[in-house]
Amino acid sequence: MLRVAMSPANGAWVPSIHEMRSNANKHMTTMVVSAVLNALILGGIPLLVFYIWQKRRGRSNAAVLDRAGLRRGDWQTIRWCAIVACAGVLAIAVVPPPIAAFNRASSPQRAFIGIGWLWPAVPMAIIYGVAKTGLPEELLFRGLIAGSFDRVMPRHVANLAQATVFLIPHLVAAAVAPELAMIVPLVFVGAVFVGWARARSGSIVGPVIIHAALNTAVCLSVAWRTRA
Repeated sequence: MLRVAMSPANGAWVPSIHEMRSNANKHMTTMVVSAVLNALILGGIPLLVFYIWQKRRGRSNAAVLDRAGLRRGDWQTIRWCAIVACAGVLAIAVVPPPIAAFNRASSPQRAFIGIGWLWPAVPMAIIYGVAKTGLPEELLFRGLIAGSFDRVMPRHVANLAQATVFLIPHLVAAAVAPELAMIVPLVFVGAVFVGWARARSGSIVGPVIIHAALNTAVCLSVAWRTRA
């Protein structure tokens, strides 16, 4: 299929519909593969190791899942987490993070720059927010790490400890992209809140709702602000 010129003024060319659909499919395929690998590395393998360790200690399957936070939890905590998630999404819409931070080669949100709105941005953002980051990261940091800390430390100490562990990779990201330094304190406060929700409910459902909603919103914000 032929390309169509944008304007004689700059002589630029725009992709044909066929090329745009092909690029969209490539973006989607890459995101799905990346999400599967991330979920396996951050969630699947640690959970398997945790499961084997707990089974060797004579615990039932139900007890292992409960210790990993893989249960529903109480509705009141889930409602609080849903409210916080909505407030966070609104904050991202009103005061979005700087685009420059996401235009670096190391940024996972770079894939959303200029890909258009709705398709493939929306499904890609949901896959990224839920399958690639929200669920596996909450399973690791809140389900396994925070849960383990909570069983051997005073609750407030355990909560601060798990939030600090969660903060470390974000400090590395801020060192690479200084534009993100402004959100580091917010990440810590958010980690403390989801740690509280995990300890209160014994579940990672609420934390996953918040984490997935915020990450999805950031991706959609990047796609929306860089749409053609």
